[in-house]
Amino acid sequence: MLEERTYRLLDHLGLSYNPRNDKLYECLKKVSDYIQAQVNTNSNLDEVSGLLDCCFIKNNLCQDIQEWRKKRNDMTHDLAKQTIDYESLHPIAIEGCELFKKYSALIMTVKKRISKAE
Repeated sequence: MLEERTYRLLDHLGLSYNPRNDKLYECLKKVSDYIQAQVNTNSNLDEVSGLLDCCFIKNNLCQDIQEWRKKRNDMTHDLAKQTIDYESLHPIAIEGCELFKKYSALIMTVKKRISKAE
């Protein structure tokens, strides 16, 4: 779902991507590069560029998502085991929900600010 939010942002910007190969960080890099290239002709996008850097990179949201995805993938592999402590799955699910809420809110903010700047 995180990637889908990002793909919709790329669609909104008219940027191409390959869902099989482009991972979250690569997609955000495309968005950042696009916005940086546009800043020269539209200074209103400078605010969006700063938002991307601040929220996704400096505040470690991308890193937090990557770490959560590793835990989620490990958890998924554990589901194939005969015995599993299902109580241990709950914190990972809660963390994923929280990250998704933060990420979705930021993507929506970026989309809105881009639309206003255009």
